Amino acid sequence: MGYGLKKLSLALSAVVIAYLLMYSGTKFDPADVQDKKVLITGASSGIGKQMAYHFAKMGANLVLTARRENLLKEVIEKCKQLSPNPNANHAYIVADMKELQKTKDVIKFSVDALKGLDILVLNHARLPTTFKLWFGSQQNLTDLATDMDINFRAYVHLASHALPHLLKSKGRIAFVSSVTERFPIPGMTMYIAAKHAIQGFFGVLRQEMVLRNTGVSVTSCIVAGTSK
Repeated sequence: MGYGLKKLSLALSAVVIAYLLMYSGTKFDPADVQDKKVLITGASSGIGKQMAYHFAKMGANLVLTARRENLLKEVIEKCKQLSPNPNANHAYIVADMKELQKTKDVIKFSVDALKGLDILVLNHARLPTTFKLWFGSQQNLTDLATDMDINFRAYVHLASHALPHLLKSKGRIAFVSSVTERFPIPGMTMYIAAKHAIQGFFGVLRQEMVLRNTGVSVTSCIVAGTSK
């Protein structure tokens, strides 16, 4: 990761956490994170990794998940070094979010490792590497299915499996989205469609949590920025 992109990830991760923890309109106090039980997806690099470091510095208990075990190990070791809490629990589980059946395993592992769950941070994504115009081809349809599984359906599955535990803790769900979902950018049909979908789903879920007076908050963290 280039220096400019690393700085951007660090700054954006701080903003994401600030939005997540200030949802009630109260002043943010890092002490509120002490001993919280937190699961972060897509935590092996970028914003997810930096969020893990921020939570570790505030004494949270963490489970991290991503596809690359070697990078997860590095992040976990760094979290242990950064944590002011010698008794904090830091664990990881390797999972590819296109395998939707693994989402249940990730939640079960996290709840078992942390003895509950307070905060679910959904951050993983399949990012577009090239602009792909939509021709209605079989390849378009295949790519769309993969993108929707990773960038949308996995979010829904993880939140659904986690919800019983978050209801007990009156916990928090945060999902990282993108400002691109608001713009019809040619060549990004699949990515933007998935971002629209998570905004729609979690927007309704937020209102349902309020209507049911569950105490569970749902926070949309819309990332925008450039690096030099």
